[in-house]
Amino acid sequence: MKKVLVLGAGLVVKPLVDYFLSQSDIELSIASRSGDKGILAGRPRSQGLVWKTDDLSKLKELISEHDLVISLLPAEFHPTVAEIALESHKPMMTTSYISPKMRSLDNLAREKDLLLLNECGVDPGMDHMSAMKIINSVREKGGKITEFISYCGGLPAPEACDNPLNYKFSWSPKGVLIAATNPAKFLKKSRIEEIPGDQLFYHCEDIQVEGVGTFQGYPNRDSTVYQDIYQLDEIRTLFRGTLRYPGHCKLWSKMVKMGLFSQQPLQFDDSSTYKDLMVKLIPGSTQQNIKEELARYFNISEQDEVIEKLEWLDLFSDRRLKVTSSAPIDLVTEVMKEKMPFKPEERDMLVMKHLFRAEYPEHPAEEITSTFVFYGTPGGDSAMAQTVSLPVAIAAKLYLDGKIKMSGVWAPVKPEIYLPILQELEKLGMTFEEKEKTVE
Repeated sequence: MKKVLVLGAGLVVKPLVDYFLSQSDIELSIASRSGDKGILAGRPRSQGLVWKTDDLSKLKELISEHDLVISLLPAEFHPTVAEIALESHKPMMTTSYISPKMRSLDNLAREKDLLLLNECGVDPGMDHMSAMKIINSVREKGGKITEFISYCGGLPAPEACDNPLNYKFSWSPKGVLIAATNPAKFLKKSRIEEIPGDQLFYHCEDIQVEGVGTFQGYPNRDSTVYQDIYQLDEIRTLFRGTLRYPGHCKLWSKMVKMGLFSQQPLQFDDSSTYKDLMVKLIPGSTQQNIKEELARYFNISEQDEVIEKLEWLDLFSDRRLKVTSSAPIDLVTEVMKEKMPFKPEERDMLVMKHLFRAEYPEHPAEEITSTFVFYGTPGGDSAMAQTVSLPVAIAAKLYLDGKIKMSGVWAPVKPEIYLPILQELEKLGMTFEEKEKTVE
């Protein structure tokens, strides 16, 4: 019997729990602040443990008692968990991006013959796996990838788009808002382009996804690092982006410009309202002329959809602020969390689209598309929860079964990791549709 320790019991953990407990040879422990026993209640081979992130001695004890640890904590905690895992001679896995601090543990992990697998969720995660499958297939045929454009988005299913923003939260609202101000970097026609975080939403394109419709896509983080990770030596265009429904970029570009996603605390008094927040952020505004000054600031009509959407979010209202010192991003998160959740019967949707140009020495170039569309279960697990947590659960089982033998700090970009994970995901109904066509 193998023992798996999961740190954190957030929005995405349930499908992982179900997967592990469907395996007869796994014992599962979940350690969290609440010792969340709800999803484990009455289930054999499982236990919920109370643990706080600052209790490192308890963490060391827990890790030493298990065969593998999966961290679903916020990303800043992963390196500390990884260091303790290595000290305890245990492998560790996450769904988060590899940070420089995590990368610095590579040599030590190799010396100890232990795997620190990161980026094993959906984005990052399934995007790597599905991309590398195609990239390696092209190489095996003697070709090379010269363009790679990839988009991914977690969204409400079309029938669940019943609010003016056409967006709902299937994971951390604050995480979404923070991501909205990340700078981006990509390769376009052999030139590196860099987009400051406050300009992100001015770089949107319409993206067609067959069978689903038109979305807006905008740049996501630093795409250029994947030139080395994917070993794309002759790539000319390399771009990773995020998908949202039409209208998103227009609104969010203005919310960023206003400072609504700022993490710098502002001071308020006990009677302050969201209207007071807007007065602080809009130059020249008062309680009486907020909309007028906002329209002037953005050179739009007072009847513009941007103002209508901000009004729907109660940002012009006398709704009281809950705290007297808070950053705008936290105040906006509070409102969005309340007004934009999924109802139990609603489905979310995960959409991913890759576009490759493959060139060959002996025959014409190809355009290859790989499309993934997956819906959550009404009243059950969300698409986001399943696509984030199942890949890392599968990877953990493969490692414990001796089918992954790698060591060091990795993302799932090697066939030994991604092929069996994709095969297992396909059994669970998660499939990529691939198409090829000859191009000039």
